[in-house]
Amino acid sequence: ADSGTKHFSGQRLGCWVNAIPSNGLVVIPEASAGCVCLFSITSTVVLEPREDRSPAWGIYSLAGPITPVRRLAVNFGAPGDRRDSFDRLWLAYPRPTAVGRMEFVFDVKPQLAAGGKYAAQNDESAEIAGADVPWIYASQATGLNRFELPLIGKDEPAAAYTVKLHFAEPDDSVKSGARLFDVKLQGETVAQGIDVATEAGGAKRALTRTFSGVHVTGNLVVELPAKAGLSLLSAIEVERE
Repeated sequence: ADSGTKHFSGQRLGCWVNAIPSNGLVVIPEASAGCVCLFSITSTVVLEPREDRSPAWGIYSLAGPITPVRRLAVNFGAPGDRRDSFDRLWLAYPRPTAVGRMEFVFDVKPQLAAGGKYAAQNDESAEIAGADVPWIYASQATGLNRFELPLIGKDEPAAAYTVKLHFAEPDDSVKSGARLFDVKLQGETVAQGIDVATEAGGAKRALTRTFSGVHVTGNLVVELPAKAGLSLLSAIEVERE
């Protein structure tokens, strides 16, 4: 399955043969000798197959309009884009960007509370329990008060969506009641007083909330007003009904 574009930086590729396949290896000769530019890797690089494990993070690209959306999954704080074992694509936000790269750019117009941030842990050591796709819970946005997903474009018909929110408390020291927040979709309160650690049965355990029949005419507006501490969200999935 398509796993996105992977970027290897720090090495100057040659002007002639850049990579040589050889019996399952890929050999990239050193080509910075005599170049006035500074490159961090000044040696030949050899790539070999690795053991079967979670796919590497990539960067997906898309040209043209992104609406209307049939399905969209956003993984907050993730280091890159990734497709799971069910062939579902998860897009990182903030988007991984760099000048000159092919990429898929979209803006969710995030509003972060004071102290809010995006963060990620090593997904291979985070040990999230109770999840079919544990690595989406290894990153999160805290203090994300409000954001929007562009689902329906101008002059496109309205549609109903199923919205699935994914949470996991990363902090073992958070006590019951220390982090409480509501969920609003399109201005309507659909859940009150979510306490992720308590409802999931502890920290580093997955919690999912699903809301069906959400009517969208343009952008899906999601609000997570906090009652105590900072709100928490690892990922959101939306799918047209």
